[in-house]
Amino acid sequence: MFASFALGIGGEKCDECAVGFVQDAVLTEDHPVLTRQIAHGDLPQCVECGECFTNWNRILMELKNITALKVISKPLILLSIPSNKIRTGC
Repeated sequence: MFASFALGIGGEKCDECAVGFVQDAVLTEDHPVLTRQIAHGDLPQCVECGECFTNWNRILMELKNITALKVISKPLILLSIPSNKIRTGC
């Protein structure tokens, strides 16, 4: 088994690269993209996806946090509106 501190290794059975990493491999017609999967018997060679993934992931995390804050604040907004001012239906 591989050491748990190995950079980029993930998965319950250490059989895939962690999020933000891909298994380094030669691209062919049969395998045109890099994936996180580490084939049985292969040594892990996880490499960072790079700046594009890092920026994409940062933006998604920011949107997740903004959305969570809006969801949390919605009940507070509804509580601040007098009940006779809340419209229901169309």
